[in-house]
Amino acid sequence: MPIIFFIALFIYLKNGIYIEKIEIASINLEKLYIKLDKKLILNAKKVTINSHNQKGQNDTSASKAIKIIKDVKYLYWFFQEVSIGEILVNNYPVEFVYKNDLFFVNGEDLLIKLNLKVDDKKIQVDVSNFLLKDYDLNVMGALMVNPKTKFYTFRGKLESDFLKSDVKFSLKREEIAYELKNISTNNISKIFHILTENGVKLPANLDLWVGGKVKADFYFIEELNGFADFGKHRYYLDDIKAKGYVNNLRVVLDKGIDPIVSPFVRLDFAKQRLDFNYDKLCFNSYNLAQSKVYITNMLNDKAGIDIHLKSNNTRADYRVNQILRLYDIKLPFLQNNGITKTDLTLKIPFEHPEKLTYRGNFDIVNSNINISDFKIIQANVNLEKDKVKINNARVQSKLINGDFNASVNLKQKKGEFKTYITSLKLPQDSLKIEDKFLNLDLDFDHNISLYNKELTTTLFFDQGFSVYVAKLAKYKEYSNLMQKNNVHDGELSLKTVNFDDFDVDINNTTFESFLLYKDNNPYEYDSFSVNIKGDDFNLTSASGSVLAQKESDDVNITLNNVNLLISQNDTENTLSDLEGLNYYINAKNIDLILKDFNKTLDFDQFSANVKKDFVKAQANRGESKFNFLLKENQMQIRALKMDDDFLNTFMRQNAFEKGEFNLYIDGNSTDFFKGKFLFKDTYLKDLKFHQQLLSFIDTIPSLLLFKAPTFNEKGFSIENAGVSFSRKKDLFEIDALNFNGDSADILGQAKVNLRSGQVDGLLELRTLKSASSVISKVPIINQIILGKDRQISTQIKLGGTLDNPEFKTQLIAQSLQLPYHLIKNIFELPANLVK
Repeated sequence: MPIIFFIALFIYLKNGIYIEKIEIASINLEKLYIKLDKKLILNAKKVTINSHNQKGQNDTSASKAIKIIKDVKYLYWFFQEVSIGEILVNNYPVEFVYKNDLFFVNGEDLLIKLNLKVDDKKIQVDVSNFLLKDYDLNVMGALMVNPKTKFYTFRGKLESDFLKSDVKFSLKREEIAYELKNISTNNISKIFHILTENGVKLPANLDLWVGGKVKADFYFIEELNGFADFGKHRYYLDDIKAKGYVNNLRVVLDKGIDPIVSPFVRLDFAKQRLDFNYDKLCFNSYNLAQSKVYITNMLNDKAGIDIHLKSNNTRADYRVNQILRLYDIKLPFLQNNGITKTDLTLKIPFEHPEKLTYRGNFDIVNSNINISDFKIIQANVNLEKDKVKINNARVQSKLINGDFNASVNLKQKKGEFKTYITSLKLPQDSLKIEDKFLNLDLDFDHNISLYNKELTTTLFFDQGFSVYVAKLAKYKEYSNLMQKNNVHDGELSLKTVNFDDFDVDINNTTFESFLLYKDNNPYEYDSFSVNIKGDDFNLTSASGSVLAQKESDDVNITLNNVNLLISQNDTENTLSDLEGLNYYINAKNIDLILKDFNKTLDFDQFSANVKKDFVKAQANRGESKFNFLLKENQMQIRALKMDDDFLNTFMRQNAFEKGEFNLYIDGNSTDFFKGKFLFKDTYLKDLKFHQQLLSFIDTIPSLLLFKAPTFNEKGFSIENAGVSFSRKKDLFEIDALNFNGDSADILGQAKVNLRSGQVDGLLELRTLKSASSVISKVPIINQIILGKDRQISTQIKLGGTLDNPEFKTQLIAQSLQLPYHLIKNIFELPANLVK
């Protein structure tokens, strides 16, 4: 039966079979004609193929081409001619012709034009066009097929706009030996894409690095050869060899990072290692010609790149730091300038770049780093296994000189610095440390900071430079400023971006000062904010008691609701430190307390201009006006229209009632001057002399009628008075003293040695002026009491010292002790005002 079927089929084919329409699975054929001559002749008007095979639909042009190459022998074996008018594959028209040994296919992703030549032993396929439209890649050459041994040999060329090459391969069963020569391309990424798309498994991220991060304008491979056994999945990768070169190589590790570049690089590939050899390699302006770059295990899962940067003129600047930060290597400083001898190795696996290993050594010379613009004279920095070691570092800045060694853990972002401070000096004697060892703890997890436990100090280096000191008392032995101003303790915060301008907060500060609160409690606790710009500053206190501003050579100080405690020693020390500065002091509601004399000057307003060898002050209290001038070869004091309240406050006793007082002083200096003190219409109280004189009068009945209402137990009424005085170095003289009262007068002169305190003087007391006309008519009394000037009078001899004065007088042969308070008040009043 089968034999009859084949005989019948043979007869039909010989005569030709015509089928109007036939549908087999997803293939529709219209007007199909099949005839057997020497081989089959197939003609069809239209063939429609609707493939639902997803795998077939997703085949690339390259995979389809391989199938055609393998199946072309069957076309020759079974067909003499194939002619199809129209082919639709998934609605896409395809041309197909096989006639007279010409094979032609033109489809959606393939264009094939072959000529078949056959002899007894082989089939020769001349490939004039084999275009993979997906990639615009054309293959031309000659394919030799040995049907018996199934051995394929091809010699030809690849041509496209991105790839050109001479190709030779031999294929037997699943084994292929290949050789490519004169390969040139400008887009190696596209080659990797084609290989991946056609099922060639590449190491993870190889295409990202080779052709992505490592990229050139032009690639040329002189020769590449290898062998593979696809059946056994053996690719003999270690035996693949290639040589070539690239133009304009760029290694771009990430966006925003400057590339490592070379104009010409020779390539050498063997045993899965691709070496880049060059004469010139640069990173920014740094010469990296000594460096090495190579890819290891390029064709397996261990693929990675080794970058060995070696140079004598690089810097650990922000560019290098950007590279290190990509792999979570965060250096605590940046190098702004100078020279660094660099030896840095990065081993970066393609599949897991975060698992990189690194090792580096940096020799830094005469460089500035971004930590407060420190200058590193020299340092050796060693980088390895998450650690940085800095050895033999010597730093210098306009503030500090010193040496240090350091150990930094990059993973924990902490470190230790062993430092030796040769010199640390801040402006205005605020800090001076010399020859001191300090241990600093580094933390750069979020912000870069250094902490010293001994001095309770933290330094911050992000966004400029800042300092926090928990206890200022730790610095007192190093701060002449704190010592001179008696600052004991406090909490300091300082910020700067350029070391010329500073923002300073000094909180909870304890100190000693010349100031008192209005209740006379000491002003010894406050907080301050200071803004410093270059040599100028602006200071405010939290209490509002003190404001100060310096601009150029002028310092303006404002005092609010405080008293100023003044001593001669403190004043002299302060004035000696005023070189080159003008101080302008303004105050309201202020008392000037003269510490040396226990006296107080109470002012509503006070202003002064003070500079080296120059003081000018003005003040007022009600209607009273005060002016003081002291400069080279001139001193002048005017205190005008003083009232009893002002002087009683000054004397700290209720010695005056009513009156007007004026003081005038002129001289060359505080050691040489003359002056006068004038007052009128006042009433002196608390003068014991009156009590003793009245007791004497009471003993003589004939004198009782001379007692007057303004010369009694209550005090002494003065109509006008004046004191003229002068100073010549250590000699203070009262040249003339005259108190005119309506019942008594006091006149006199005195000298005081200011060095020894010795006093030598003579006063005359005239009293009972209203009774002199009556007494003059009584001869005996007249002789005894009035004397030749017809007034009751006595002379008072002054002696002793200022601390222990002695007073004597004679009246009608009776020895009286002159009241101490009267002489002391009369004598000290002008002297204290001068001081």
